[in-house]
Amino acid sequence: MAAALPAGAALGCDLELIEPRSREFVQDFFTAGERARLERSTAADHPLLANLLWSAKESALKALRQGLRLDTRSVEVVAVRLAEPADSGAWSPLSVRSHGTGDTFHGWWRRDGDCVVTLAAAPAPALPFPL
Repeated sequence: MAAALPAGAALGCDLELIEPRSREFVQDFFTAGERARLERSTAADHPLLANLLWSAKESALKALRQGLRLDTRSVEVVAVRLAEPADSGAWSPLSVRSHGTGDTFHGWWRRDGDCVVTLAAAPAPALPFPL
């Protein structure tokens, strides 16, 4: 996966395999709000949502140009619609807030087979399209 925005934009993208995430993983890497969102999800939705949140966090941390050098709880996924579009390849919006800088990164996610793909940027990016 590759993404491009105009010079000066902050951009991060990530790809994650949709797989079960342990309670310990969630406790160690997710904020209280994200953990509450996962607890409200159905067992069937848990793997997709956990990996979507993780991937969105990684995209935002990359946009901050820090990656996993920062505590993953320093960013929080504040908006994401889990309801999958009928077309698995369709993009849905997301937002991630940095507690350290106050920046909010807007972006997109989609399911691609057994993976979830995310993109987070500031300023907010247009809907992604293939080249």
